[in-house]
Amino acid sequence: MADRIWVYAEVVDGAVTPTTLELLTKAADGNDMIGLAYLGYTYAKGIGVAKDLARGTEFFKRAARLGEHGCQELLRRSNIQW
Repeated sequence: MADRIWVYAEVVDGAVTPTTLELLTKAADGNDMIGLAYLGYTYAKGIGVAKDLARGTEFFKRAARLGEHGCQELLRRSNIQW
């Protein structure tokens, strides 16, 4: 749990490291909806990776399908089906 909080804090602060990306990717691979949301955010904003809105949106969609309310609302406001 402490690792999760640390990783998410790095994303919010815009200080994503390769280790952070590795942990987010592992979380996303395990269908962790919060990990998917944060990985989507890193790609959508280009934090620690090349900006890729399409890839970020795909992570947001996966998180939304798993029940992540923030991603559901973001996609709903953007008129994007998940």
